[in-house]
Amino acid sequence: MGGGYDGPATSANGGRTWERVNGSATYALVPSPTVFNLVYGVFHPQFVSGMHGMYRSDDAGATWHLLDFRRAGTPFAVDPADASLVYFRDDQQIFETRDLRHGPGEPRIRTLGSFPNKVTAAAMSPDGAVFWVATEARTWHRSADGGKMWRALDAAPAERAFVSLGVDPNDSAVVFGITDDGALWVYRDAEMISAR
Repeated sequence: MGGGYDGPATSANGGRTWERVNGSATYALVPSPTVFNLVYGVFHPQFVSGMHGMYRSDDAGATWHLLDFRRAGTPFAVDPADASLVYFRDDQQIFETRDLRHGPGEPRIRTLGSFPNKVTAAAMSPDGAVFWVATEARTWHRSADGGKMWRALDAAPAERAFVSLGVDPNDSAVVFGITDDGALWVYRDAEMISAR
């Protein structure tokens, strides 16, 4: 699934072709890794009339339901063990919140990490144990215990800020990052290398 100003789209053939499922512009989409067709999305208030805020779709984006989160930012992951837990980044924090329409429990927002600079990208490992954060000051942070303890990393490119992170599905110690100039970087074995 992907999104943009023309709305969310799905692909059934690995991205060779795409089909629009909704005409609303999306700001961010994050699918559940374990619940088929469950997607959380934030719709861009500048381009979408009547659809502002955080939404959930149970049919891969064909229909959307507004969620009543007390706080929302940019979603970056859905917990693999509990699809009602959604992880967000907002300003200088990352946090989790529970979607009460999808799972039981009390409404809550739990801060997983606070950072000295604005968070520009975040990612979670496929098993949900390791979090990665990049900030506008070009620093990277890692938590290997679900957000309880954080460690700043030394190796980061000095020139550009990261706008997207992705964790290797086979090795949570390998992270891919895209900088604001479109360059692809790989963090592996405590070293940041350009993938150009």
